[in-house]
Amino acid sequence: MNENRMLEYIPGTVMLRDKMGDVTGLEFLKKIYFITDGIKLSQVREITGVDGTTLQNWVKRGWILNPVNKTYGIDQLAHILIINMMR
Repeated sequence: MNENRMLEYIPGTVMLRDKMGDVTGLEFLKKIYFITDGIKLSQVREITGVDGTTLQNWVKRGWILNPVNKTYGIDQLAHILIINMMR
């Protein structure tokens, strides 16, 4: 991955850093989960750019925990972002 692209985007996401207030990864997660305890698959897809089939595959492989009531918590999203960065 291009180093400039890494600096331009929040790690593991398709979100531009400057559009989100130049936040770090942890600050980004705290902003998302400030109001809610979890987010839905469609929101995870929107944030990460990873398709739903891939995310479900990661759950089946045990790389991330099953969503509770179809909702992903902060730790699950953090794992998804880390896996996405390593791809």
